[in-house]
Amino acid sequence: MKLCSNLPVKLHVLSCTKNKLILTLARFWEFLRCRFFKKPVLVAKWVGYILFIFSFGFSTNNQDSSLYTSSQVFAQLLLARVEEPQQEERVSTSKGRQYSFDLADRLTHYFKQQEKNITFSIEYSQDLETLNASKIEYPATYVSGVNYLKLLDKEGFYKKTVVILTIKESVPVVQKKINPGEIVATEDVLCEWLDLKKVNDFTILEKKEVVGNVCKYVKKKGDVFSKGDIKKPLVITSQQLCYITVKSGLVTITSKGIALKNGAIGSRITVQNHNSNKIIEAIVIDSMNVEVQLE
Repeated sequence: MKLCSNLPVKLHVLSCTKNKLILTLARFWEFLRCRFFKKPVLVAKWVGYILFIFSFGFSTNNQDSSLYTSSQVFAQLLLARVEEPQQEERVSTSKGRQYSFDLADRLTHYFKQQEKNITFSIEYSQDLETLNASKIEYPATYVSGVNYLKLLDKEGFYKKTVVILTIKESVPVVQKKINPGEIVATEDVLCEWLDLKKVNDFTILEKKEVVGNVCKYVKKKGDVFSKGDIKKPLVITSQQLCYITVKSGLVTITSKGIALKNGAIGSRITVQNHNSNKIIEAIVIDSMNVEVQLE
């Protein structure tokens, strides 16, 4: 910000008043601004206030009425130059906040389409409120970690800014050791928020998909379940008596049979009809019933 572009003109006005005090203060201000001060905006405010206060002290004297006018003009010049950028900052602040809200909405919609229960936080490497971009392009996919936003500035050039996303998903986590062959109980798992980096396409995300199933491998506290870590419990064992049901339209036929394989609910096993000794394939319904599906 340049505060002294019109300063020589104002110094000429002050010199015409032949007031050495104001002229000296103005020259001293120019010396300090150019040599020492790293924050000229703050110094400009204070100099403007001091000159404005001095102007009241000399305004009662008719001989120095021109002094009042010149010092007041100088003070207003400095204050006006300080206040102008604040309006631009307010505009950019509004845009920055809008970009932040848009990103949060896009994240929510993106993971809602994937039917994921997530929570997230957003951290910007640059303050969007100061970038004052005319347009912003969001990424097609989002990951937990570094993401990039593409911004179009007023000159028509694109630039990238980094956005750090911390995305967590609700996942069932083991609360105590589970041995192979044990059925997972409700108290054995608890849903916790885990970073999306620790979750993959094979991770089981629903607690109901774990509870009641048999654990195939040792699971320690803090572990998560993959789809290959569990299996459904067996409800029918080989050589067990069962009832075979055949449905065809409104007609249902039930006969006795013998299971030839072990089976869990929903699995396919072979059974032998007790009357005809014919071997057929059926789906396990429960611990005593299987059903034949006719094509």
